Amino acid sequence: MAGMPKSYDFCYDPPAVAGNKGGSGCNSSSPCAAGEGDCDNDSDCDAGLECFLRIGTEWVPGVGSISGMPSGYGVCYAVPPCEQHTGITGPEYPGLKLPDGTDASPTWYVPYQEHELRADLRARDCNPASCDNPSACGIPVCRGINGAGGDADMRAYWTGIFRSSCKGAGCDIEKYAQVVASTFPDDRNVQGVIDSTVDHSGQSSPMTATDAFPKLFLPGIRFGVYTAPEYSPGFVLTTPYSTDYRAGEDADGSWLRPDRRFCNPLGWLSSSKMAIAHSGVVNDKKSGVIITKLAICLKANCAADDAACAPTKCYVSKKGKCVTFDEDVFHNYAEKHAREHSIKAYELFKSGEYKLGCNKAAEDSSRSAVAAN
Repeated sequence: MAGMPKSYDFCYDPPAVAGNKGGSGCNSSSPCAAGEGDCDNDSDCDAGLECFLRIGTEWVPGVGSISGMPSGYGVCYAVPPCEQHTGITGPEYPGLKLPDGTDASPTWYVPYQEHELRADLRARDCNPASCDNPSACGIPVCRGINGAGGDADMRAYWTGIFRSSCKGAGCDIEKYAQVVASTFPDDRNVQGVIDSTVDHSGQSSPMTATDAFPKLFLPGIRFGVYTAPEYSPGFVLTTPYSTDYRAGEDADGSWLRPDRRFCNPLGWLSSSKMAIAHSGVVNDKKSGVIITKLAICLKANCAADDAACAPTKCYVSKKGKCVTFDEDVFHNYAEKHAREHSIKAYELFKSGEYKLGCNKAAEDSSRSAVAAN
């Protein structure tokens, strides 16, 4: 690809038909060519190829057809060159702001790659997985578009989430972002938009404190979507997605929902959990616990001879609060909790039909639920 600019797309001829060589047809002694399977490891493929471990009948990049290939069979393929992404690839992220309104360093993340965090950053409890850091931490503010509103509120979201309308170069939806000061519902989150010169009418309405549950899709630029915690505690959303090139899935590989086709030399990984769960007290149908958890990982800056340095540095922020709803929401037993209970609880929460705090038994039990998640 010499002379081809990094951001350019290019044409290529995929193999016509995937070749099914059987469950043990590809191995290190007899490696397979592109479009052949079943493989289990990269060593089962010819030099320069990798084994694409399919989920079900998943399409394989660069393979024109997988007709006749059994579900779940791995297929050897040539990995296409990665694409650039303004929110992930880096190494610089210009234009970001600190909480006090001053400019953040384009390489703000560098101190947080160190094997041992600097003493002054530890003393301030600086945490890239949190949205309420003081400016002295050097961590840019969290920003996001409102994904919990009506159709008009979500236009920016629907633009950014589809690859056909918004690829790695972005699509100008950052101007509709709002600052969120906490990863948990908080009146501080009800702030004005970042760019006051933009007309937000019909585009992205101001969020309320109950909207501010962050999904930081793009940790490098601290950007994501703030949406409803309509999930049970077992659901975790991780980006960039580990899958890619799913046929017909236009929402994969977009600016707001990146996957592994984008260049990610810093190893960014973001995992978000937004849940309303059963308090754990048997027959208590009104007490629940709101849990928000955010984990951010990136490559560590390790010396070549430092065997004690873990190759990945991760940060976690977690908060929880027991609430009592005005009407029955949950099943008698925590093990029967389902998403439908979380959805109903959130509707009551958003409409103000609850009070903060619970009875002693629910408070004690909810602390265990938060700790376990």
